[in-house]
Amino acid sequence: MTEFQEKDKRMAALIAAYKKLPKRAQAELRRLEDYTEVPLLAAEALWKCRKEMQAADEKPYPEEVLSALLILFRDRGANGDKLAGADQRLGEQFAGNKDKMPIKPGRFKGLMAPDDLEKGFDRLRPLLRLFRHDSLNWKEVASFLNALYWHGKNPDRRNQQTLYRARKQLADAYFGTISTENR
Repeated sequence: MTEFQEKDKRMAALIAAYKKLPKRAQAELRRLEDYTEVPLLAAEALWKCRKEMQAADEKPYPEEVLSALLILFRDRGANGDKLAGADQRLGEQFAGNKDKMPIKPGRFKGLMAPDDLEKGFDRLRPLLRLFRHDSLNWKEVASFLNALYWHGKNPDRRNQQTLYRARKQLADAYFGTISTENR
C-alpha cells in the first residue's frame, strides 16, 4: 500500500467515525474550519470511547458533554472572535443554566463555587472519562476556563499566553496531543 493509499484509508476511517457521532457533536466539529484532520481525530477518539462504554453496558454520555468537549478542541487557537463567546457557551454546557451567565472571573458557575464544587467535579469527570481517565485535577480545569474567560474578554498578547499555558497543561494531562497540535 502506498503512502497516499494509507493516508486515504486513514481519512476514510476518520470520516466514518465523524458520521457516527450525534448531529450536535458533528455541528461542533464543523466549526473547526481552520484544520481538517484534527476535528476528525477528535471524532475518532470520541467514537472509540463511546463505543467502549456502550460495550461495557454503561450509559452513553449526553450529547451536551460531547459538545462541551468539542468546544475545548475548537478553541485552542489565538482567534479572539472565536474565543469571545466560548466562556458563555462552556458555562451553559456545564452549569446548564443560561440565567447564571456570564461566568464570574475565577468562579466558574457550577464548578468553582465552594458549595457546588462536588457537583462540578461530577460534571467534569464523565467528560474526561471519554478519554479513559478516571482522575480529575479540577484546579487545572479551572485554570483553563478562567484563562479562556479572560482571553475572550480581552484577547491581548498576555492573556493569549496565559490561555495557551493553561490549555497546554490541561491537554498534556488529559487529552494527549490532539487538542494542541496544529495550534
